Amino acid sequence: MLSANAPSTPAGTEKKKLRFLCLHGHRANATVMKFQLMGLQMAMPDAEMVIVNGSAVATEDPTEDILSFFGRENGPYYEWDYETSWDYMKAVVQEKGPFDGVIGFSQGAAIASALTARVLEECRTGEADAAHSLMWRGVVLVGGVEIPELESVQMQSVHVHGEQDPYAPRSRLLLQCYERGGEKLSFFTHKGGHAFPGPPKAPIYAGIARAIREMFE
Repeated sequence: MLSANAPSTPAGTEKKKLRFLCLHGHRANATVMKFQLMGLQMAMPDAEMVIVNGSAVATEDPTEDILSFFGRENGPYYEWDYETSWDYMKAVVQEKGPFDGVIGFSQGAAIASALTARVLEECRTGEADAAHSLMWRGVVLVGGVEIPELESVQMQSVHVHGEQDPYAPRSRLLLQCYERGGEKLSFFTHKGGHAFPGPPKAPIYAGIARAIREMFE
C-alpha cells in the first residue's frame, strides 16, 4: 500500500526537482490536465508534472466547454471510479513514482484526498505493505469536492478554488477535512469559476508555487 516514506536527497548531493502526480477532473484526460496546469508549470518550471488518465473511460461525453475546445479527436475521456482507483493508483505509482506530491482537480482532488486518507489510516493501524510504496508528502487541490465519509486528512495541503465556482461550498468542506487534520495548510481563491486560475501568467500562481515549495522544505 502507500508507504509513508517520502523521496529524499542524500547528503552532499544536488537537490532533486519536485515530482508531482497529477489527477484530472471528471470526464477529462491527461491532455486537458496538461493545458490546465500551464500556469502552475510556468510558475514552477523546475517541477516535473506526471499526468495520468483516470481509472475508467467516461460513461458520458465531457462538458460542452471541454468538448468544444479539445474536440472528440483528443479523446477518449476518463473519470475516476472509486471502486478501482486504489489498485489502479498503486500500479501507477509503482511504475512512475516516487512522487513528492499529488495535484488534483475537481474529482481528481477528491480521489487524491480519499487515497491519502486511506494510506494514512493503514499506516496508523499497521496494515501498510511496504512493497506497495505510494505515498506523497503534500497535496494540491484545485476546485476540490468533499467526500461525505471523509472526516479528516492529516496531510499538509494547498487549496485553490474560484469565487464563482458553484462547487465552492464543497471545496470548503474538503478544506475543513484538512483543517481537522492539523497539518500545514494554505488557501487561495481566484475570480473565476470551476477551473484553475487564469490566465496562465496570473500573479496568483507565484503565491501558489511558493506555498507548494514550502511544503517540501
